[in-house]
Amino acid sequence: MLNTVFYSILNMSVTAAIIGLLIMVLRKIRLIPRLGIYCLWTLVLLKLLIPFSVSSNLSLLNLVRPFIKKVVSVPGIEEDSIKVSMTNSIGTAETYFPVTYKTQQLESLFGAAASIWIIGVLSSIIIVSVLYYLANRQLGSVIPIRDNIFTGEKVEVPLVHGIFRQCIIVPEMYLNDLRLKYIVLHEQIHVRRHDNLLRVLAVITACFHWFNPFVWIFLKRFIDDMELTCDLAAVKKLSADERKRYAGTLVEVASGHGFLMSAAFGKSNVKVRVMNVLTYKKLSVLALTVTLIFVAALSAILLTNPIR
Repeated sequence: MLNTVFYSILNMSVTAAIIGLLIMVLRKIRLIPRLGIYCLWTLVLLKLLIPFSVSSNLSLLNLVRPFIKKVVSVPGIEEDSIKVSMTNSIGTAETYFPVTYKTQQLESLFGAAASIWIIGVLSSIIIVSVLYYLANRQLGSVIPIRDNIFTGEKVEVPLVHGIFRQCIIVPEMYLNDLRLKYIVLHEQIHVRRHDNLLRVLAVITACFHWFNPFVWIFLKRFIDDMELTCDLAAVKKLSADERKRYAGTLVEVASGHGFLMSAAFGKSNVKVRVMNVLTYKKLSVLALTVTLIFVAALSAILLTNPIR
């Protein structure tokens, strides 16, 4: 059972890396709105979490067939019109469901690798959980201010706390400050989008793919784009002068020390974020429509598996 899970994880990681590297290239194209890029990271997350997909002639992976040794049909869910399959980039399995290997040496090698993998997964999750616990302990006690806004004397930077019951925690120094308006505006976007839940899901997914260095790079870029799109959503109704004050608040608040996975108005890619705020232009209906079509088309191309 462990061998089968590990083999699937390994193949999922290879496919997700191909998609993630393509998105890294697309990030360099400034004509593509940041919201579109942020949505595309969901494709990497899905490929890292779901081992099977629909086979299609549209799949981008048809272009890299030399790297896909075999496309394996998933038993029990294949229909005449829909082919559900798994990619096999490793090419060392003889049979599937459960996985058996071509030689005894491969069986032993992958058996040892699977054991190391599960130890790494458990270790990664324990480390992340401990760091998250210590970060929460560092917050100390908090006092309600209004609605879902709290403050605490040990809080150094504004942040959104919690996953399902979210609240905004603001340092005492900002309570009677003009910057509070922009801080709360930013954090409320995170609350409405449930970004903490996405962030935790992404981190746990990375723990399962801890052996793949690309996954950790993608995680960092995903969080950067989360903050960029949050800024753009926060300033879309602000005047030019207010956007300047928002950018100034971003620079000043980012000088604090953030907490693991919690700090939202923190240090993430501050220079780029400030430039995006100052040069913000609202997406037209046409641009938004084109972006949605682009994301939908790319999703169909990237999420589907190659034909057999």
